[in-house]
Amino acid sequence: MKNMNSLTSFSMLIVAVYTFVLSPLLISDCWAESDKYLENAIKNYDRRNYNDALDELRQALRVSGAKDKDLAEIHKYFGYIYIALEQLNKAIDEFVIALYYDPNLQIEQKYSSTRVLDAFNRAREEAGITLEDGMSPVINHLPVKNAVAGGGIEIRATITDNRRVTSTKLYYRKKNQTEFNVAAMGKLGENDYSAKIPGKFVVPDGVEYFIEAVDASANRSTKGTSDTPLAIRVEGGVLQQPVAVPAAVPLYKKWWVWAIAGGTVGVVAIAASSGGGGGGGGGGNGTITISW
Repeated sequence: MKNMNSLTSFSMLIVAVYTFVLSPLLISDCWAESDKYLENAIKNYDRRNYNDALDELRQALRVSGAKDKDLAEIHKYFGYIYIALEQLNKAIDEFVIALYYDPNLQIEQKYSSTRVLDAFNRAREEAGITLEDGMSPVINHLPVKNAVAGGGIEIRATITDNRRVTSTKLYYRKKNQTEFNVAAMGKLGENDYSAKIPGKFVVPDGVEYFIEAVDASANRSTKGTSDTPLAIRVEGGVLQQPVAVPAAVPLYKKWWVWAIAGGTVGVVAIAASSGGGGGGGGGGNGTITISW
């Protein structure tokens, strides 16, 4: 009986050691191994070594004891790779599984291409997940600083969003004007947009502009604003200065008035000096008065 009690105590000790010491260590090792495979998969994905990335992700799935968030990340990268390989349905399926493990899963900004976001949003719909979207579009734009008068200016920007960009606009005006003109920015590529400021707005006084982007949840962001627009310095051409209107010159200061007046006086004087000659009468003195 004593031996039986000793054996039971020893068994309980073994169970306790495994439960509180060995098991956490083993699980921790599993997590570390899973993270290692996932990290390698991400590196291969970024290098476009898609087959190698898939192999690493499959290895990560074989590791037991992986956390739900790790499993969500693994299936999310499966989705990224299948989109790169033009296998849309497989990508959506992987995103659905990823959302099962983590309903709050988000797409990283660097991977938020239109194809990825569309597939991810479809997966959300299939999984019946609706999330509040508090993220506004991100606008990356190198401001234009200088331009030549009369030449059109192309404005480019890279605009991304965690869901989908629905509107991109360029607002522009001549410097010191009140109202902005608006042009829709057309797509150049996955996340690249462009619009042109017409040459007639590119005047020596300068040009002002800003960019606006809106996403599917009506979140809005801008680069520059209507109150503090981005400014372009314009070279060449002639500054549009106001034309000064000369002050009116008084009539008595005009030379031709005095020329006429002088001629008139001379004629009158001659007439006056010769007007009293008839009948032997004495010559008369004439008086001329000129008033203005």
